[in-house]
Order: sequence, then C-alpha cells, then structure tokens
Amino acid sequence: MASLPPVRLRRSRERLAPLIPLDAEGLAALDEDTLERTDALIKRFENLVNTLQDQVFHLIAENELARDPERMSRRDVLDTMEKIGVLTEADRFHDAVRLRNRLSHIYPDDPGRQAGQLNRVHAAASTALEALKGGEAWAARRLTPAVSP
Repeated sequence: MASLPPVRLRRSRERLAPLIPLDAEGLAALDEDTLERTDALIKRFENLVNTLQDQVFHLIAENELARDPERMSRRDVLDTMEKIGVLTEADRFHDAVRLRNRLSHIYPDDPGRQAGQLNRVHAAASTALEALKGGEAWAARRLTPAVSP
C-alpha cells in the first residue's frame, strides 16, 4: 500500500510545518514556491483520503465482513475499520473526510479562511497518514502468505 503519494504528502506536511499555524498575514507573505507547496499539500491530502475511503477501506471490509461494503454507509465502513484496528478513531477520519469534501466544493477567497483551511489540512493529513499505516498493518497481517516450514 505504501507508495509515492503518501511519501510526498508526508514531505509536504513536514516542509510546511514551520509555517503552521498560519494566519491571513502569513499567507499573504508566502512566496510563489511556498504557495505551490500549500496547493500540493491540499491536493495530496484529498487524494489520500479518497483512496483510503473508496478503495483501501472497501478492500479491507470485503475481506473482513460477510457482506458487500458497497451496501454499507461510509460511516459504517469507518466504524468497522475502527473495530478491527485499522483506525484508532473513526470520528477523526470522518472529520478528515468532511474537510476533504469542503475543500473540493468551496475554496474561499478570504485569506483568513484560506489560512484556516490550510491549518486544518495540515493537522488532518496526520490522521490520513495514520490511517494508511493502519491499512498497511492490516495488509501485513491478513494478506501476507504464511511461510512454509
């Protein structure tokens, strides 16, 4: 499950960490390269949350449950991920999903609101990366073939 996009999300998050928390004045003072890094962080966060929610968690649910995850609500899938230890807190990941949904529909013009969104993405990216680790740990336990003696 580990691939280049999560590595890049982690790197984007680390590079921007010295600027967080950011306010409107701080956002206005950023150079063009740093603004591109903020855009990359947001996009990488959105992509990881989508991949986890729509692909990884569904694959895990298919393997763990006797029912089709497509017939479950997304919230039920998240609760299942918490029950089997993939997520430490389904609510935290659900908050990350809600943030991702807001980002894809509303990108405010107001610098203060933009800074607030960036601060929230920076924080929520750690939740998404933690969820990925949980998915990888599940895969190592459940999908790795047993070694023959």
